Amino acid sequence: MQNPLFVHPSEGPGSLDLKLKLISSSNYRSWKRTMKIALSTKRKLPFVHGTLARPPDDPVIGEQWDACNSAVIA
Repeated sequence: MQNPLFVHPSEGPGSLDLKLKLISSSNYRSWKRTMKIALSTKRKLPFVHGTLARPPDDPVIGEQWDACNSAVIA
């Protein structure tokens, strides 16, 4: 299993090429499924679910967590 804190050099804001854009509540379910699949393939879904907490006592890993979390937010 790949580490969820790993960020590939090609990953960054806008690296998820989603064909389906959220327009309104009418396409929310399809958009949500597309987002979940896209984030899951990059091992970033735990950031959205809140199941991967920021490590409190390791500044290096904490910085990696911050970078991944920011990428997911972007």
